[in-house]
Amino acid sequence: MRNNHLELPPDYEPSVYIVDDDDSVRASVTDLINCMGFKTNSYESAEAFMEKTENNICGCVLTDLRLMGCNGIELIKYMHTIGYDIPVIVVSGYVDVTNTVNAMSEGALSVIKKPYPEQELWDSIIAAIKIDSEHRKARLWSQETQEKIATLTDSETEVMDLLLKGKSNKSIAHSLELSQRTIVMRRKAILDKLGVDHVIDLAKLNTKLQLIQRQLNFDNKNIPMINLADRTGM
Repeated sequence: MRNNHLELPPDYEPSVYIVDDDDSVRASVTDLINCMGFKTNSYESAEAFMEKTENNICGCVLTDLRLMGCNGIELIKYMHTIGYDIPVIVVSGYVDVTNTVNAMSEGALSVIKKPYPEQELWDSIIAAIKIDSEHRKARLWSQETQEKIATLTDSETEVMDLLLKGKSNKSIAHSLELSQRTIVMRRKAILDKLGVDHVIDLAKLNTKLQLIQRQLNFDNKNIPMINLADRTGM
């Protein structure tokens, strides 16, 4: 089985980061994942992983639950505190309800009991990499959109807020004590800067941004919610 059927973005090059303090297990899992068609990096401890990687790595982490020193759940916690945003799969020969719940509540994508079928590991890695790829694409779009929002003046943001509430040009002009011509000009500037043609497209963009931010916020509590008409979180 190879990963070329995943249709990943051409500039997305994921790796599977293996953390296990058993040399033989680490070597065998590395060989297996390499045969699956993915690049691997392996570490004998959570501390070694944290020391030798940056928080912008992509792909997924495959960590044993019970490690010498920092364990798998503690690793996930620490990764979150310093900005890692990559799916984590936990494996262990000692899976029970308690440590499964603990791992999942800290953000583990899945918990797999050793010894596991190769297909189960494959499916988990595929799911993790798909999620990582989709999230990175969503974060990039969200970042680019926020950068466009940042180009709006305060007066344009004020008009946009009212447009998103469904107000007409006439109503906005009356509310802000400005001429309709001024509102039309600001409306055009807003649409041009955000790359949309109509107010309905602006509303769709706003909805998409909020949905993406909500999803990212659900998956990573460190990501703030952003609204088109609220630039305070930028």
